[in-house]
Amino acid sequence: MSWLAVAWNALLCLDTFLIGSRDRTFLAATTPDTIDWLDSMPIWIMPPWALGACAGLVGALLLLDRSPHAVTAFALSLAGWTLTLAWLAATGLPAGLATPGVVAILAPVWPVAAGLWWFARGRRGEGALR
Repeated sequence: MSWLAVAWNALLCLDTFLIGSRDRTFLAATTPDTIDWLDSMPIWIMPPWALGACAGLVGALLLLDRSPHAVTAFALSLAGWTLTLAWLAATGLPAGLATPGVVAILAPVWPVAAGLWWFARGRRGEGALR
């Protein structure tokens, strides 16, 4: 479970970094409308987005280390994803991003973050996280 959490959150963290840094190779197939949409995103949404992705990775690594701090990291990740996904729901995705592939990645983000937080809380309650 922990290694899957590391892999999933590492991919989300990498995606966040590559989009945030406007990596040309990563965004090569992205439509100009989507680039315009990314450029028009309010600056305040980037910290919650990064927190959702990166705190999830930290939480997964802490879970591997059996640290009780994994619960806090996953809670921060969940908070970040909640704000980010609420903003996305309110503003909508541009046509260039409203693809089955993007939706397939975004759809499980919040449930997985919530599940990891719940799992870590349970493991801490059992005494498995020292």
